Amino acid sequence: MTKKVAYLGPEGTFSYQATRSLLNHQPDFEAIPFDSMYRVLAAVEGGATDFAMVPIENLVEGMISEPLDFLVHSDSVNIVSELIEPIALDVIGLKGTLLGDVKEVVSHANPVGQSRQFVRQYMPHSKEVLVQSTVAAIEMVANRNDIHVVAIGNSSVNERYGVVTLVENVGDVQNNKTRFVLLQKHSISDNDESEKISFVFSLNKDQPGGLYRILGLLQNLNLTKIESRPSKDVLGSYYFFIDVQGDYSNPNIRQTLQAVKANTETFKILGAYKEIKSC
Repeated sequence: MTKKVAYLGPEGTFSYQATRSLLNHQPDFEAIPFDSMYRVLAAVEGGATDFAMVPIENLVEGMISEPLDFLVHSDSVNIVSELIEPIALDVIGLKGTLLGDVKEVVSHANPVGQSRQFVRQYMPHSKEVLVQSTVAAIEMVANRNDIHVVAIGNSSVNERYGVVTLVENVGDVQNNKTRFVLLQKHSISDNDESEKISFVFSLNKDQPGGLYRILGLLQNLNLTKIESRPSKDVLGSYYFFIDVQGDYSNPNIRQTLQAVKANTETFKILGAYKEIKSC
């Protein structure tokens, strides 16, 4: 049976690009576009799709909050694979557009943040206009038919909307990449083999040196990421997100994670998974 995977659409977004890489490895998948991240996440949690492909981290902008906050609080959805996708951002608009005369730059919030230096230098009189996706931005530019409005996004859909690439590769960092994860309703098992394990925890209140002690428990594991986000409950309260390399089916690793759980206020495994190689 064909499995459905939700992504932030329409066709031509970077989420679509990541989903196509998945489909090259899993031809029995059907890609289903949704017009907001909320609807993508609701689709997999509610059972409208079997999976969801979502971005969680960018080389320039760091953690992407909405899917991570969702994973913290979801009782049933976990990460089952990850995919690292190259991100090439272009300035897209109408023929005859002069960058110095641009008044509006339209895009999704993440690409805007990833190309802010270029925008400030070459389009200093512009304001940011944020929309749900890079393709929605390109469509808006085409519909406005105004040489003072440009989009930042993926040039693969230019022909569809009758626009052109004005400048290629305007990201503030060359070789920019975004980390996507495949989400599924999945109960993590002791037998799950993995290359990476992601988990989140919060500390018991009023314990000086609490994070230091937790990191001490993890000293024999290779940590590939540690970041914090506000818990949104109390000012000064945080969730800590950690990725470690390792096989979850290894009893020693599970024992270490159990020790972390025993010394934290909240603890959740977000996923034990392997990487899909980008195509």
